[in-house]
Amino acid sequence: MILKWEVLYHEAHSLYQKGHLDCAIAAARIALQKAEQTFTHNHTNIAKSLNILTELLIMTGNDDDLYQYCKRALAIYENIYGVEHIIITKNLKILAKLSDARTAATLYNRILEIKEKTYGSAHPSVVETLDDLADHYNRLMERDYRYGFGNELANALERALEINEKLYGDEHPTVALSLSKLAWHYFRYGRQLDSENLFKRALVIDEKLLGTEHPDIATLLSQLGMLYIEQKRYSEAELNLERALIIREVVFGPNNREVACSLEFLASFYISTDRKEIAVPFRQRAEEIYKINANTN
Repeated sequence: MILKWEVLYHEAHSLYQKGHLDCAIAAARIALQKAEQTFTHNHTNIAKSLNILTELLIMTGNDDDLYQYCKRALAIYENIYGVEHIIITKNLKILAKLSDARTAATLYNRILEIKEKTYGSAHPSVVETLDDLADHYNRLMERDYRYGFGNELANALERALEINEKLYGDEHPTVALSLSKLAWHYFRYGRQLDSENLFKRALVIDEKLLGTEHPDIATLLSQLGMLYIEQKRYSEAELNLERALIIREVVFGPNNREVACSLEFLASFYISTDRKEIAVPFRQRAEEIYKINANTN
């Protein structure tokens, strides 16, 4: 009987890997039924069956039982391993994604506590959860600023940066990414000097590691340009935005949508600084690129 469950369980995995999602879900449902018939109600194989079914159903996003499957698997693992075992963090993360805003924040913080106890405070897995928590707060605040998680978001990003610097040193792409995330948050919430310093640090690291003609460099230059516009430092803004455009033309080619976005942003910048005659050819070229791309799709 155990062999029969194992065959069904692995068949669900195999079907998914072959791209047969509906068949994989059907096999996972049968595997769960077989597990429930074969094992005690708190057996780890029932939790495994619930988890694979949950993971497959997440891809479809249309099953009302998804939350209950994941919660039931979590209860089994907590019963077997305890409430502070690293194995339960996988289910906690899925539940966080399926929960309301404040419940999700509580679950992410619980994952964080478990990982810190398991791995210590300076570990890549801890950073992963801090990033998840920051992304969660960011989505909430983009949806409605009244959620008021600005301080919590800053704390998560600051901690992630601090850990990454300890793990990788001052000149690493992961550190540059953390710097740019925190810089963008500071920019949005009015800490312009801090934002500028972090953007510049990220730019120096990325230019050293990636070279001066890389999409990530263009992104940082555009973000710095936006910051300078906010500060009315228009000459510096223009230099950064023009350089971002040149990089995207080199990297993506002259008729890419990324280039069109840069052109459109520059056109808006010129209009906002009373240089409409300069803006016209940029906007026209952007429109031509959009038409080219529309015709090729």
